[in-house]
Amino acid sequence: MVCQIFGNIGGVRHLIGVTGCVASGKSFVLRCFRKLGFMTVSCDALVADMYSCDKVVIDKIFSICPFALVDGKVSKKALKEAICKDEGLIDQIEAIVHPAIKDLLWGCCVGSRNITAPVAIQRKTTLVVEIPILFESRVTEELASLFDTVISTITLPELVKNRALQRNGMTEDVFSVIHRLQATNQVRAFGSDHVVVTNRSKAHTFKQIKTIVNNGSVKRNRIRY
Repeated sequence: MVCQIFGNIGGVRHLIGVTGCVASGKSFVLRCFRKLGFMTVSCDALVADMYSCDKVVIDKIFSICPFALVDGKVSKKALKEAICKDEGLIDQIEAIVHPAIKDLLWGCCVGSRNITAPVAIQRKTTLVVEIPILFESRVTEELASLFDTVISTITLPELVKNRALQRNGMTEDVFSVIHRLQATNQVRAFGSDHVVVTNRSKAHTFKQIKTIVNNGSVKRNRIRY
């Protein structure tokens, strides 16, 4: 079981997924929702927790990539290095991690989820989830269907690369692999309920989130259903 992330989360009636390519502003959008009073969780944090203390996940990762384990835990750095050498590992890792994430998110929901009531009265029962690879997942349809609303962050390709390469541990080679495997902005836009453009300032991004929330439009409204 994941150790700590869901300690204060429960009674969820509405799930919002925030997705987007690497370095497109997902984490900032999550912070915007948190500032507006929503419960939030990052799938990166969930996965990090799984890699540290979920024995089932750790054992399954070991079975496909034993070199990824360091001191009994899954090392993200070692896993990235392995993926750069063998991109086929991604499908196998997703087949392990994504069902575990889905079960965790579903487990924090109450039986009767309300997807039509105005969002203003749902802030305390709405969980916003940062999920980087929603459209890239090989179990995309099943995972995406878990969310009542999907929001994609989209920005210019040159900004994505510049932001990404400023991160610790990010190299041109790693970025090239990640970028090649990610969905296009067109795919994200088509599959999302809302698109948040992060080309400009943080204030501009926050304004877009507040507009979505204040309009009470955080609900199903796309042909993806």
